[in-house]
Amino acid sequence: MKIVLVLFALLFNFSLNAQVVGEGRFYATDDDSLSFIKSQLHYQATRDVLSKEIKAMGLDEQLFWRKYDERFNDYFKSIAEQIKQKYADEKGEVPREKKADFEKALRARRLTVLSRYGKIQSILSSFSVKRMTRSPQVPQSRFYQIEAKTDRRAVNELFLKFTTDESLSRYKTLFVSINFMLNRMNWNDVGVEIGSDFTDVVKNHWRKWLEEKLSDRVDEVVFADESTDRQLRDFLMIPRDLVFNQKIESGDSSLARFSSSLWLKVDVSLEKLHDDLLLSKRELSIEGDLLLLDLKTNKSIYQAELLKEKKTFHTEEARSFSSSVASLVYGKPLEFFESAKKSLGDVSRQKSDYSLSVGALSSVQDLFDVSNLLVSKGVVFQAKTDVTGFDGKTGRLSLTFRGNRQELGRFLMGLAGQSVGEGKVLQVNPKAPTEMMIIMVEPSPTSKTNKASGQG
Repeated sequence: MKIVLVLFALLFNFSLNAQVVGEGRFYATDDDSLSFIKSQLHYQATRDVLSKEIKAMGLDEQLFWRKYDERFNDYFKSIAEQIKQKYADEKGEVPREKKADFEKALRARRLTVLSRYGKIQSILSSFSVKRMTRSPQVPQSRFYQIEAKTDRRAVNELFLKFTTDESLSRYKTLFVSINFMLNRMNWNDVGVEIGSDFTDVVKNHWRKWLEEKLSDRVDEVVFADESTDRQLRDFLMIPRDLVFNQKIESGDSSLARFSSSLWLKVDVSLEKLHDDLLLSKRELSIEGDLLLLDLKTNKSIYQAELLKEKKTFHTEEARSFSSSVASLVYGKPLEFFESAKKSLGDVSRQKSDYSLSVGALSSVQDLFDVSNLLVSKGVVFQAKTDVTGFDGKTGRLSLTFRGNRQELGRFLMGLAGQSVGEGKVLQVNPKAPTEMMIIMVEPSPTSKTNKASGQG
């Protein structure tokens, strides 16, 4: 079974790459350098390759370039204004005598920025230049042709990046669980008699930071107690299957508290390394780790290790000493909190996991063929699949899909009748689209005749 899976992965990865010819044309001016001309030609040829791949994948090419151009124009506005200021007079207008220089500088800057914008060259796995010529009649007109291998996963990601208009996802609650651990020391060694006198100060400062920095992403920040920790662990034990997703969509009150929330777990370890009683100095180390989970999917959004840091403190005055240690502990994870916040920008709340059943299979390859079809046709929905079961006749697929059940149903019904191998098509249950099967079809008389005569 493992060999089959590896073989399928290789075949599938191959299908995600294509070889495409791209052509670029550019009208140069006398001031354009050869390197500038080449960069513009390569950009135009890459645009052509990208357009052809978007079409080949069944996506909306016009939508992509409209969104791309809109975003670029918005992005370039501030750059254009900076260039204008260099040539403008005290009234903010470009004088007539500087107009030509301004237009020349604006053109050069715009084309340079555009050739890098969106990093569309990332779709090219490799390429080779086949032709680069100039028109005999119009010497300033240049032509450039490449033969490129593309990564269709990169094409998909680029398409979604520019065509997905989603506002930032909001979460109901950020639950925070903090675990302080002391090694070779006790709370007296950080200048307090009761641990909560120290930990509560640190937690309150973290709360203020999280509430301020994540106000656009979460409605509230809740530091979990033992009871809440236990409830969170129990919630993560619930299987993320079709039944779970149906309950979420129906607004099941038993899941409402956690299903639209996050869980941040932070472990902090303090260790006493050395005591110098004569000089009233104490060396401590701090380390730990943190994990941010999306409770709906039970998937990690961000995780990091807080590497060990050593520091020596003066212990003459207990209050000052304990405040210094608290400042060290408070500051340790802040840069990782910031990174975790950035990671939230990559999370789509519209993604859900669904379970699909595929029957009448003749081999596991049939299941892989269905999986391949779902991914290739569902690229705009960011469809991803995993084989979760196979008993010889029936298989199960886990499908990650950007959309609700209604959109999923329409998508699956659209696959009815699609070919999933020679002489096989997919049949979808109209009453329950997540249930499907493979049926054999007889070749048409024409294809039989062609095959018998050696044609096609």
